[in-house]
Amino acid sequence: MHSSLYPRPIELNLERKVLQTFEDSNKIEKIVTKGNPDFIPEVSFSKIFTSPELRSTQSLLFRFTENSRFIPIEYFFEEPIYIQDYVSKIEFHIYSCSRGGEIYFFLEDGLSETHKILVSNIKFTGWKKVQLPLQKFYQNDIIFRENRKMKCRGFLISPPKASETGNEFLIAIDDIIVYSLPKYKVVP
Repeated sequence: MHSSLYPRPIELNLERKVLQTFEDSNKIEKIVTKGNPDFIPEVSFSKIFTSPELRSTQSLLFRFTENSRFIPIEYFFEEPIYIQDYVSKIEFHIYSCSRGGEIYFFLEDGLSETHKILVSNIKFTGWKKVQLPLQKFYQNDIIFRENRKMKCRGFLISPPKASETGNEFLIAIDDIIVYSLPKYKVVP
């Protein structure tokens, strides 16, 4: 119960916004690998692997085959995804065919520093929704109303050394969602 003397908790004022859907995507972005470039995993858009929780028709799919030797890759968006509002948390919908490995994403904060943030240690199979708090990253404008934006730059996919399901390891990323407030909004 809230009294008029106390502000509402920030969670009650957050807006849910879809940051990236991969629905209209038809172009694979920049991929960086370490080691032999002949062993790059397959990266594509999938209409088969979509989150059952979302009304999605397409996801971003990474397929590490025996030939790709389970080498980590960095996947960068051609243009970073800009986040203008104050973000409380970010949500990822992730599919994995077997356990093992890790997913990170690259976030550039309001001071233009890039952070590699662990999204999940992959200890699951199937779909999983993962939410991460972002309050600790600098989001304020250095100059009032300067309108600095955080940027989501891409992902680092670190597959397991061997797959439980045989010769391949699949990871799909569906919608990326943020829970945010407009900057400078006075909360009731």
